Amino acid sequence: DTLLDARLGAAVMRYGAVTISDLTTHFAIIPGKLSLDDTAFGIVGGKGTFSVEAEPAANATRATGTLALIGTDIAALGRMLSLGSTRLSGRTDLHASAEATGTTIQGAMQASRVDGMLAMQGGAIPRETIQMASVDIGRLVGTKAGVVRVSCLLAGVHLRDLTGPLAPLRLTTSDGTITGAGRIDLRRNTIDVFIRTEPTSTAFSALDVPIHISGAIANPSVSPVLSASVRDRLRAADDLSDLPDDLRQFARGNPCLREK
Repeated sequence: DTLLDARLGAAVMRYGAVTISDLTTHFAIIPGKLSLDDTAFGIVGGKGTFSVEAEPAANATRATGTLALIGTDIAALGRMLSLGSTRLSGRTDLHASAEATGTTIQGAMQASRVDGMLAMQGGAIPRETIQMASVDIGRLVGTKAGVVRVSCLLAGVHLRDLTGPLAPLRLTTSDGTITGAGRIDLRRNTIDVFIRTEPTSTAFSALDVPIHISGAIANPSVSPVLSASVRDRLRAADDLSDLPDDLRQFARGNPCLREK
């Protein structure tokens, strides 16, 4: 029957490599429930909000939570999270929701559901990245330097028990459009993704052959693949029917999905 209701704030908070600023949050413990809500903070040039709630459920604990990051610097966020170079530069928005039930943190993670969607409008990416993805034979006689403008980016992940599909994956630039689909397994830290460039969006020297990226997330193998089934798989990757309503609306508001 212990009751606690507190509002907390901090000018700067650090946890490992993660630094946030201007933190405000509301923490409450009431009979049968623990909650953290109205949480807002600044992070790598953008704003974040967060909420989590835990309550008893069939001899275990059920936790649900949401996270939103608005206008964050994607390159700085990648460095902060030790993800290495993202090759992208610009401002991104991230929306995610999670649900887990268990008697321990490890058990809850193994019986969890996480849905996340990353979106971007504007920014830049090295031109050579588009040429590599399109298998552009023009690279044999030289690669054009510089960056190209990013019109939009949309990337989704849907984890069940720490494994699940990566879809949709769409990137539209002034030099071409890349689409992709695949799976990620955080239990084994592996990835299995196919990407390709849309032929109508790239230069005449681009072969637009699908590329298979697979293996360890930290060091995957990359190889071209010739299969009509891959193209069918990529066309089916934009199905949003299994997403929570708020994430589905967020994804549908991105030009990458509207312009396909």
